[in-house]
Amino acid sequence: MSSFQRDNLHLLPTTAPRARRDTSLAKAFFAGAAVGLCLVVLFQFTSPVGMNFAGRSMNLAAGDDEGAAAAGVDSNKDDVWDMWDGDSDEDGISDTIESHRDSDGDETPDYLDDDSDGDGITDKTEQEKDTDLDGKADYLDLDSDGDEITDAEETDADLDEDGDANYLDADSDADTIVDRVETIADPDEDGTPNYLDDDDDGDGTTDLEEAAFNYKAGPLKTDVDRDGTPNYLDLESDGDEILDATETNKDTDNDGTADLYDVDSDADHISDKVEGEEDTDADEIPNYLDDDSDADEIKDVYEGGGDQDHDNIPDYLDDDTDNDGVSDLGETDADNDHDQIANYRDSDSDGDGITDKLEAVSGKE
Repeated sequence: MSSFQRDNLHLLPTTAPRARRDTSLAKAFFAGAAVGLCLVVLFQFTSPVGMNFAGRSMNLAAGDDEGAAAAGVDSNKDDVWDMWDGDSDEDGISDTIESHRDSDGDETPDYLDDDSDGDGITDKTEQEKDTDLDGKADYLDLDSDGDEITDAEETDADLDEDGDANYLDADSDADTIVDRVETIADPDEDGTPNYLDDDDDGDGTTDLEEAAFNYKAGPLKTDVDRDGTPNYLDLESDGDEILDATETNKDTDNDGTADLYDVDSDADHISDKVEGEEDTDADEIPNYLDDDSDADEIKDVYEGGGDQDHDNIPDYLDDDTDNDGVSDLGETDADNDHDQIANYRDSDSDGDGITDKLEAVSGKE
């Protein structure tokens, strides 16, 4: 080595090549890593197998075996791992909103549970709306319409076919009586709860007819006899002691009031309660519907409910109202002596000064 070389040894490029070699290796390492990351991404979005492989690689590298298993889960089979899926159970409610809570305690977190509140109606059906405005979304609300009947009881059927499922319908059977009022009681024991029963009391008249009865064109009356039991639950709505099932909703006297609400169904001015269900003349028409209950050919409306002869038989049932020994059928309601007293009530029908009773006994007229 020359003296020049020795004197200028510090100028020789002994470390520069080594630095260049190290930089090249670093570049090669980062380039390889970039390619690897691209492959991971490619596998993630193109192949379920790639997803599982990538997931295991990423998580196992972190030493998390449980996380590795979860990373490859695709609960709704949409080819997107749950860990990257905004709606893992595909119910239309984001995982962020549903979260990891377990509202119904079924050990399935809400974001993976297709029925978070366990009411038998899917979250996809119920969604995030709050029908009863109680601050709780329907998919978490056990009584979405606030009628005090659980969604599990009501279900998502639509009994009245009005487009509102029972669990959201304030009046599931469309009888104009809200479910909250009818409840799940079953007074007629027909196996159908009132809120779904079109005839809650089983009297043969629908709740719709009973509830909507407009008494004498006045305010809506839902309790005609004012006994504290609404018509639709009252087996005897008008207080005449004749069951609604017997009277039915026909209108015998055509007065616009159905018999089951009409206190005088035959319009004879004698109440149904007085006339009752007896059939005095055996004509197969009960007295409360018979316009001539004793078959004397004199209308009950004329005979009335009085007792002219004080024999404890009301005139409309008495075959001899004036007790003169001559039947009302024979005397009729004519007025032979023009004294404005019908013969069947007149003790001297012909005005001859001799009583009909005496004439009847003597055989004279």
